[in-house]
Amino acid sequence: MIDNETKQLVITLLSDTNADMRRDAAERLSASSSLMVSAVLSLGLQDPDKGVRDSVARSLLEMRSPSVPYAIVEYLTDSSFITRNLASTLLVQIGKNSLHALIPYFQHENQDVRKLALDTAGLIGDGEIVHDVLPLLNDADENVVVAAVEALGNIRAISTLPHLAVSYSCHPFARVVIAEAIGKIGDRSAAPYLISLLRSYKKPEGEELLELFSIVEALAGVGDESSLPAIAEMVRSGDAALHNILLYALVSIVQRYSLSPLRYEEYRNQLLNALNDSNGKIVMQVIQALAAIADGEIEEKLLQKLGKNDAIDALILKNLRNGKKAFSLLVGKYETGDRNQKKSIVHFLLPHLQENMGHWFSEIQYNGMKPLQRSASSYFDLLALDWREADEEMRTEIMDTLLYLDQDRALTYFTQLAEEADSWTRMEFLEQIAGSTHPRANDVLLKFAGDDNDFVREFVHSILQSRGLSFSNPEFTE
Repeated sequence: MIDNETKQLVITLLSDTNADMRRDAAERLSASSSLMVSAVLSLGLQDPDKGVRDSVARSLLEMRSPSVPYAIVEYLTDSSFITRNLASTLLVQIGKNSLHALIPYFQHENQDVRKLALDTAGLIGDGEIVHDVLPLLNDADENVVVAAVEALGNIRAISTLPHLAVSYSCHPFARVVIAEAIGKIGDRSAAPYLISLLRSYKKPEGEELLELFSIVEALAGVGDESSLPAIAEMVRSGDAALHNILLYALVSIVQRYSLSPLRYEEYRNQLLNALNDSNGKIVMQVIQALAAIADGEIEEKLLQKLGKNDAIDALILKNLRNGKKAFSLLVGKYETGDRNQKKSIVHFLLPHLQENMGHWFSEIQYNGMKPLQRSASSYFDLLALDWREADEEMRTEIMDTLLYLDQDRALTYFTQLAEEADSWTRMEFLEQIAGSTHPRANDVLLKFAGDDNDFVREFVHSILQSRGLSFSNPEFTE
């Protein structure tokens, strides 16, 4: 039995015309653990108001009653895809306690319901249901078979590998998904089977190439050092269309087992060619391999890839050798780069200038390192030209960079820019200077602490004061 207050909340949820009232009732019903209440709450998953549906979903999750999954699972058969998807999402969030409620729906007469039940169980990913999923590898509906394969891949039970191998032979339509599932399971015992599959394809084309790609990608996830000779053989003699994905597999295995990267040198030309692959995942792996054997030629090729993709840019810059040669290469690249490439280079070089510039300039002074001096001077000139057209974020980084490249020249340059501007523009400029992290940015501000314009003068004083400084501070007396 339920108390009168709960009864009234149930009535409100089911019949009140005010969505706010229904939502409030749904939230308050979460305190109950009654089987009937969980069933009534689940009716709210069909409410026309999204806010009510969301409140119902939260309340069902909060109830933590064993009856809740059984109340929700019935809505996998609902005519509304919104309700079906919401029910599936809730069952996944409940987790393992949903599985027993889901299993009967694996045998539902409607193939779409069977598929959704499998998808939901797969996302929960618990091995308890493996034996209930395996029979569906032979379902009459192809979409259900694919869902069963994906569920087994998400569950990651090693015991399912032989069953997936049989399905690979029996169901050509599911081969790509089966290979992906084997890769997800990730057990190295599958590597010989995958290699044998690769060798079984003769002159692949069309759909077979997609199958091969999925096999090699799976091998990248399960292969070990014993797989490398077979992969190397296929790189040398296999179909050219597979070279890049095979290299991806090779690099993945070498990295996973921390093997010597010297073997990459054998594939130097193929790795350089693979930089142009359309698959970003392949390119990312190739960059890491090339970075391990980087020399001048390789660094130049890597720099040419800058500006096409933020993630690739970050990886290239991270793996460059952060020395004087890399600095000069990047300055050269900056001169010919587009807007995005320039941003990437400035953003990358600034922290290295902060860390190394004092040391480098000592070397310039005492050892006469003129190439580095020329690069630094050239970089200053290029940045000064670009400053006026840069966006606010880029301007701040350019300011800091110029100060680290040549403090005295930068102070003269920024002072001149401020002096040439009208008072409002001068204040905007000085505000940007105030955002600089360089310790000598205060020197520019100091020059305008006695500005003829009252607004500029007060503005500068307020900035200095916010930094705990004042114009009268001896530290700033010229």
